[in-house]
Amino acid sequence: MQAAYDALLERFVLPLLEGGQVEIGRPIAPGCAPFFAATTPSSEEVRQRIFSALVDAADEIHDVETVPFPGGALPWLAAAAHDLCALTDPALDRLFVRGVRPTIAAWTDRWLELVPPPVSRGDALARHALIAPLSQLRRTDTVVKNWAYTYRFHGRKPPANVVALPTIRFVRTVENTVGFDGLLAAEPALALAERHARLVSRSPVTELLVLPASFRFSIATLTVLADPGLRSGIAKRLAGVDAGPVLVRALRAPELAAAPGLLRVALDFVTELHLVRVLDGAPPPAARSEDALVFDALLVAAFDDPASIDGFRALDDGDRALVQARAEDVRRALPAGATGEALRLFRAASE
Repeated sequence: MQAAYDALLERFVLPLLEGGQVEIGRPIAPGCAPFFAATTPSSEEVRQRIFSALVDAADEIHDVETVPFPGGALPWLAAAAHDLCALTDPALDRLFVRGVRPTIAAWTDRWLELVPPPVSRGDALARHALIAPLSQLRRTDTVVKNWAYTYRFHGRKPPANVVALPTIRFVRTVENTVGFDGLLAAEPALALAERHARLVSRSPVTELLVLPASFRFSIATLTVLADPGLRSGIAKRLAGVDAGPVLVRALRAPELAAAPGLLRVALDFVTELHLVRVLDGAPPPAARSEDALVFDALLVAAFDDPASIDGFRALDDGDRALVQARAEDVRRALPAGATGEALRLFRAASE
């Protein structure tokens, strides 16, 4: 188990964090979970490099003094990501081998079930540092043809004897790069995209920054947003993204309306996102859907909400004037229906 742990960190986690070449090894069974949570890397250099990479990535959103590594649930999340990537290997789609794919998929699911919500700011940011780079992974597939045969190598380098004597043997080599989304879509029967979505949901910061169309405010994401530092850092990263329609649909969820305290956390985040956009000078998108208009109206409604006004008072005079001017411009352009829904959301959060 120590060898599996060391291989996971050295060949998968470390290059993933540092932007190197990731190597997928043997799938890892979730029976290793207790050992992985308690052990440490055999190499002190690997431990220090991973720790530094996690802290550096976390600092891009908010300063942290430490992250929970080694130990904790981070290796479980890494094992789930590793096994998910292993499922994309076409070498598993062969006679006498493809039967192992359901087992690896079940292991991936079990790893994800074991991962609890983050327990600290450092934990939340370390998870994001690990999960966010997955979407940037690419696999290079190589096809080698000679006068007699065609060889295909998916994510593997051709052996030297296959490409030897290219002139004499008429060797031709063609490379094709497949992005991460393409890898997930290649095996629809394995529901890899759905499993990846569940993986991302175990990292609330990543889920908030990705904001999939199906996004809903969960207890984990709202716990992250209740941290003022994380909320501010996430809002700054989303300032240039048209996130309004997705957030408005998430605000309408019945379970959120039934919990005023949780709804208040979500509205505080939306208000801060508006503030960041105005102070950064970001104009609203030209095309405005109904949901986008409701999102705009939330800025107007925040000025009429007693619980939100303290946040505006904390701004200096110049910034407050900018935000108030934007709110008045938006108020004049909004249809009455959009403003009414925004006001109802704020009233529901005050009950």
